[in-house]
This record gives sequence, C-alpha cells and structure tokens, in this order.
Amino acid sequence: MFPSMVLTAFLLPLCVYMGLGMELEQNVNATGDSDVITLHPRSSASGKRPSPLRGLLMVRSEHRRARRAAKMISDTLATELQIHINKHRCMHGAPFVQWDGCVANSAQRYANLELLDPIAPYLELPCQGPAAQIFEFGNSTDVPKQIVDKWYSEWSIWANTTRDRYVPEAKRVTVLLWKGAQKVGCGYVQVSSKEMPLWVCHFKGGDQINCETPNVQGCFRENVLARLNKSEPECQLEAQIHAGQGMERESGCTCECKNGTISRQHLDVSTETPFPTNIPTDTPIPEMA
Repeated sequence: MFPSMVLTAFLLPLCVYMGLGMELEQNVNATGDSDVITLHPRSSASGKRPSPLRGLLMVRSEHRRARRAAKMISDTLATELQIHINKHRCMHGAPFVQWDGCVANSAQRYANLELLDPIAPYLELPCQGPAAQIFEFGNSTDVPKQIVDKWYSEWSIWANTTRDRYVPEAKRVTVLLWKGAQKVGCGYVQVSSKEMPLWVCHFKGGDQINCETPNVQGCFRENVLARLNKSEPECQLEAQIHAGQGMERESGCTCECKNGTISRQHLDVSTETPFPTNIPTDTPIPEMA
C-alpha cells in the first residue's frame, strides 16, 4: 500500500507536467506560429529539447535543496526596490505593486540556489506564483536604484518594436511595467563563485496564468503602456509615499511603517514548496526566451 502511494505521488505531477508539455507542443505545431513559446526550456544547441522528466526532477531537486535556512532580503533593500520599481510603473500609468512576503520568499529561494529559470516561477502554486522572474548580476557598488534602472533601460528597445509580442532583448522591462502585476518580491545573495551580488525579483498577477501574469502572449499591448508625461522625481515621490504608508501584506507578512521604512515580519524560507499538480492548460501560454 505504502509503495503504491509513493509511486502515485511521484507519477501524478510527472504526468500532468508531461501532458501540459505535449499539449502546448501540439498547439505550436498546429498553429505554426513561431512566436508561441511553450513552457519547455529552449532547445539546446544540438537541437534536442530537454525532456520533461529532467525538468521535473530538476525543479523538485532544487526545492529540496532550498530547505536550508536563509535570511530574507533586508527591510531597507526591500523598501528601496519597491520604490524604484513603482517609480517606473508610475511613469507608464501602471498601478503600484505591493511587496509580498510570500513572493519574496520564493524569489529568495531562487537567489540562494542561483536558479535563474524563466519557466519554474510560472509553475509555482499560490501564494508564490505563478510569477515572472527577472534578475541581475550586479556590481559590488550597485544599489536597488541602479539595478531597477538597468531593467528599465530596455524600454528604448521595446519602444521601437510593434509592442504587441515578446521581445527577448526587452523581456525584463515588460515584466517591470506589466499593468496586471499586483505583487512583487525579491531576493538578494552574494555569489561567491562570481564575486558579485545576484538580485532576483518575481512579479505576480493573480493565482492563475492569464493576462495579469507578466509576459503572457496576446496580452502585451494592454499591459505594457506608453510613457506618460510624468517626471521621474514626481513619480519617485509618489512611490515613496506609497511605500511609507505601511500596510498588511498577504501570506502572514505583517508590515508597518517605522522611521519611513517598511518593517516586515520575516517568513521562514526553509519550507519546501510542493511541485504543482494542477497546472491549468486552458490559459494563454507564457511568452519566454
């Protein structure tokens, strides 16, 4: 009885994952649209696509490794990141995103493991996902403003496109400005092998993959808005006021304003996140590199 339960617990998510991959693959082949990207990782240089089994085992293995205890990003860095993210969103008429402890928990795990995967965050269950990931290997002197400004610098590329589909060279700015995004959480870790810090941010819409989820196909035009006639200083002030108000976040992360910064109850990031077994197949496919 027990061995059969263990086998079922392993095979069920595998079958769902493989079924989703095959369905998405069929959608691509049926439409012949090269802009429709599946949830599979990009094919290797040899032309062979990584197997779904390998992807599943990788994600489950990485989450098991993430059970080690780790510290969340500091309150100061969290506040500064939120301010500069919302500053740029304000300049494009997008609603402010709220800092969310559960999303930050997930982003910190990915940072700790250096798991820079554009697919896995979309597969996270609520409250950590589905989410889009952007990251940056910074310099030792970089501060949150410089990191977020690097992401926003891709706007000059995006502005010269049709603005209605995924553009690999501008994939970070579209996530940053995505109107449907509601929550953000970031992780930060010093990578000893590269002798540089790694910044990872996850942006989340609703609890299902739809047009609120950043970089979903067919949703770019309505979610990545044109630049407004609002100055950067004006929007930074609005973002600072918003961050300084303090509010209660979801996922058990209580926030209150203390000396102009957000003081957050740090969540335990040592708990393993279960691999999703109920991935929807009737929603738009996320656009990814």
